[in-house]
Amino acid sequence: MRILLLLALSLFPAVAGAWPDHPITIINPYATGSSTDATARALAESFSATLGQPVVVTSREGGSGVVGLRALVASPADGHTLAYSPLVPLAVQPHLVGNTGLGPDAVAPVCNVTENILGIMVHADSLWHDLPALVAEAKCRPLAFGSPGPNSAPYFGVHRIQVAAGGEYTHLPFRGDNASLIEVLAGRLDFAAIVVASGVPMARVGQMRLLASLSTRRHPGFLEVPTAKEQGIEAVQLSYAGLFAPPRHAGGGAGPSGGSLPYRHRK
Repeated sequence: MRILLLLALSLFPAVAGAWPDHPITIINPYATGSSTDATARALAESFSATLGQPVVVTSREGGSGVVGLRALVASPADGHTLAYSPLVPLAVQPHLVGNTGLGPDAVAPVCNVTENILGIMVHADSLWHDLPALVAEAKCRPLAFGSPGPNSAPYFGVHRIQVAAGGEYTHLPFRGDNASLIEVLAGRLDFAAIVVASGVPMARVGQMRLLASLSTRRHPGFLEVPTAKEQGIEAVQLSYAGLFAPPRHAGGGAGPSGGSLPYRHRK
């Protein structure tokens, strides 16, 4: 955590001597209670203990992360406003939505924090016990699934499954992973495409079951569950999340180097 703070401080050399001199805000661009929100709050708790200043998390959801990141861009570049976010609003939305005001050089990257391992979860009583079984059913009838929204990483994960293995899927967007999981639990959705961490509580009490992770590795909490690729379906959708600051040029300094963005170095 101290390394993360030093990286953040290096973005604001003009205020380094006094930073922080008032509470810090971390913007969560997704729903309250989401895995992004939970990680942001964990970071805030650690930062506050280290810095001796309150660190608060505020949710600014909308547009699959665009609303929150635009709020960051409009914030003063004084080190007191950060955002914890996946890369989708910066790396995907500008190409698919237009006029987002975002892109690789719109923010100052602090560092990569984690990989959000994505996965497919079904009701614990589901007759599907692996991903090929779900795909086989989707070839017989359209399956309804929920995700955090169109153009979200989980949504693209299902698209990769469809391209790799076929099947028909009807997408319904929800406000965060938890909303999708609740709909699966109620029997109104066939499955949820989510950040796996969001489904851990329901899986632990026997309500939900993970069919596959969409990463290059198994989820550490479900080591017994193979990846989609291990199950013969070439569907890999990576999702990284990190800390971002307002663009440095907003405070009079040089803008961030595009080559320093974490996703530029990910293959």
